[in-house]
Amino acid sequence: MYSPNAAYEAGRRLGRRHSDVWISEDELVALVSREILPQVRPRNAQLTREADQFFSYAVVFAVLTVVSTALLVTINVFGSEAWIPEFLLQLPDGPVRWAPVVLAPVTLILWIGYWTANTRAVGERRRLRRRLARAAYKGAAETLTARRDKEINDRTTTTRKSGSARETAPKPSVHFTMPSARAPEAPIQIYRTITPRDAEELAAHWMRSMGAVGVEVTRFQGDGGIDVTSIGYIAQVKHFATNVGVAPIRELSGVVRADGRRGLFFATNGYSPGAVDFADISGIALFRMHPEKKELTAMNTTAKAFLKHGLRA
Repeated sequence: MYSPNAAYEAGRRLGRRHSDVWISEDELVALVSREILPQVRPRNAQLTREADQFFSYAVVFAVLTVVSTALLVTINVFGSEAWIPEFLLQLPDGPVRWAPVVLAPVTLILWIGYWTANTRAVGERRRLRRRLARAAYKGAAETLTARRDKEINDRTTTTRKSGSARETAPKPSVHFTMPSARAPEAPIQIYRTITPRDAEELAAHWMRSMGAVGVEVTRFQGDGGIDVTSIGYIAQVKHFATNVGVAPIRELSGVVRADGRRGLFFATNGYSPGAVDFADISGIALFRMHPEKKELTAMNTTAKAFLKHGLRA
């Protein structure tokens, strides 16, 4: 498994066949790590080939250095011995003496080049592995959440049919009217059940409502774990049945440090105390979306400041 698309589809298959749709976030992470990550084989052909070339040259020059040094020692130390072949004594004195001096630093440079290239290749494989792991987790989480929503809908439909004569209300379509005001404004639609993609669109709406400019919902391929982007801000969105733990907040904090934009986190459920504490330390704004109530709640100090003053570009 080499691509985020393949990892995402593997995650979806895992989500479809797993029996417990109410699995917690930590349990899902462990499940993905156990069943999908062993199949992940990230690679970067160019960096690996570069490291292999340095290694081959370094080995060749190391052998030449050892041979030339041994030859020089043999001639100088045992030159008068009868067992020394005559052709060795007839070799030019200059090349024999200078060959190890020239070959040794070249060999050292090649080994340094190999170490550098191999370090880059290993780092890239780790980054690709993390990206594939995120794609696999996202596929599994989206599929499980969709199964949960369907189960909730089925239970609601059954209850309504058995308890009253009212018809089951259809699921509203995803549509937003984007306001231009800086103060947060609720979406026009009232959401009873939403998909993970709907949650990302809803988070994008709230960002626009708070004044963010250039808001776009990303695709899962190669998005680095970021679901919504804008000028000056990046956001991750979680639509899950349990509270968000500290791991996703820590992941977003790392992306924020590398990206340079401010970090926002939107969830349709709450956050664990550890997640709130870590977000306060790292400057991540935590929001909770209430789709059915058309409300957005600030869950920490940074989020409260953004709700009050808006997301300035």
